[in-house]
Amino acid sequence: MLKDEGAVLVKEGKYLEASEKYTQAIKHLPAQLMDGNAKVLDLQLHNNRSLALFKAGQIHASYEDCLFVLAQEPENLKALMRKA
Repeated sequence: MLKDEGAVLVKEGKYLEASEKYTQAIKHLPAQLMDGNAKVLDLQLHNNRSLALFKAGQIHASYEDCLFVLAQEPENLKALMRKA
């Protein structure tokens, strides 16, 4: 699964590669078929990509993912902390 591959890359310090895996996973989620589980996965992927981008020094892109998560889940602690 692309999400798991991204997590491995983050642990290896390959942040840009990880963000690419998360981007691929996001693109594979069909927006018109978003049930509850897919929406949770979508938020997780954006949150994970935000972390990878932040660690890669791409602060603006990381911030954009935080805003995406917070628009749907305003109390998401990970996104709130990263946004700050």
